[in-house]
Amino acid sequence: MNINEMPLNDGAIFERAYDVLLTQMNDGVIRAYNGDKTGIIDASLFVAVVVNGAFACELYLKSMLPNNIHKHRLDELYAELSVNIQNEIRNMTVKNMKKILPDKEYSSKEFDNDITNMGNSFVEWRYFYEMKSKNTSPQFLKAFMQAITSVAVNHTT
Repeated sequence: MNINEMPLNDGAIFERAYDVLLTQMNDGVIRAYNGDKTGIIDASLFVAVVVNGAFACELYLKSMLPNNIHKHRLDELYAELSVNIQNEIRNMTVKNMKKILPDKEYSSKEFDNDITNMGNSFVEWRYFYEMKSKNTSPQFLKAFMQAITSVAVNHTT
């Protein structure tokens, strides 16, 4: 498999933004919980966290696909990958989810549900004020992002 390094590198930029914003958001949640009203604005960074994370996932997936792919849904991009690569990503995501949520049963079935439910996250959360339903799984987004990154990087060497 040929890896396109441009979207891989660009994905790393948005993953870094995701990580920085997630840390700031989590700190804000703790401060707000402890009565510090200044934490509320940082706690509201959730939308930016999801948008940056979903876009990083999109770019990482595109790094493993031909340049002429113009889809944006994570589930559709994932479906364009070879079955072997899909299985690597699915298995690694399931493993990551079990670490993130050790008390929850997580299997390939939950992966399939999550990737479908999170498929259009970049668009939906970028325009969050227009959404009727705001279902998301930040845990899945992180586990999926880590899996895609690992698989893409492993295939560049």
